[in-house]
Amino acid sequence: MADKLLELLTERGHRTALVPVARLHDLVRDMEELEAGAYHTGFIDWAAKRREKFFPRDLPFEVRSVLLVATHSPVRQVGFVHDGRAFRGALPPTYVETELLEVELPKLLDAFLTPRGFHAAPAPHLPCKLLAVRSGLGEYGRNNIFYAGDWGSHVNLMTFYTDVPCGETPWQPARRMAACENCRACVEACPTGAIDAGRSIINAERCLTAMNEREAPFPDWVEKTAHNALVGCLRCQQACPRNAATRGFVLDGPTFDDAETAAILAHPAGEEFPEDLTEKFRQNGMYWYRNELPRNLAVLLETRE
Repeated sequence: MADKLLELLTERGHRTALVPVARLHDLVRDMEELEAGAYHTGFIDWAAKRREKFFPRDLPFEVRSVLLVATHSPVRQVGFVHDGRAFRGALPPTYVETELLEVELPKLLDAFLTPRGFHAAPAPHLPCKLLAVRSGLGEYGRNNIFYAGDWGSHVNLMTFYTDVPCGETPWQPARRMAACENCRACVEACPTGAIDAGRSIINAERCLTAMNEREAPFPDWVEKTAHNALVGCLRCQQACPRNAATRGFVLDGPTFDDAETAAILAHPAGEEFPEDLTEKFRQNGMYWYRNELPRNLAVLLETRE
């Protein structure tokens, strides 16, 4: 059954790993070591405490394995018209294909597994990147981003609990690409100095992504020219030599006309967007960060000026 499941996903263009549920104990120990390590930050505290939710208690089936699905994802360019002028903002790969991962992929698994007497459920609290590296799908970069061989960092990940029986599978240490050893491209490209060549873990509290995924105001020390994406940051990935083969993997997304752009920029904090805009966000990987979008878009437009 496990072979048939992985074959189905491979045929759909995904890269996959299925590991025994007991491997979650290894991930718990990894997170405990991270929390007790030398590079302690508030972000590490948050990430490590998620281990308390690794083992689900309320699923209607016995969890026997964990399925990891990697999808090759492009950068998506989103168009905006502002005061009659066209502008394009980028969405990094990890924010693209969310409709596929959160809707279509669960549907596919349900349609395949249920008639055969098996089940799958999303596992949103598991550390996807760590699991992907440990299960052999790829390695970390110096920027702590996951790289999947020839896909580079153009990858989106999703994990599922399943009751599909699973024997022993490859399991490797959490490791960084050998190519990073003598490379400083991402260190030099980082606009906020979050990547330190002397550390094994980036300083997430200085990472632009950690700032623009939250609604809090940007710190005064962040230069306006640092902003380069609608959410997240692309600077280290664009500079990375391991992304040379995928650098052109860019797709055109939707365009928001002048009225839609004005509505986004003027949207009151804490209120819901109109239904048409909400649906447009949902279909294009922007829904989860819609509340941050007015601020992020405004600073990108200001930088363009």
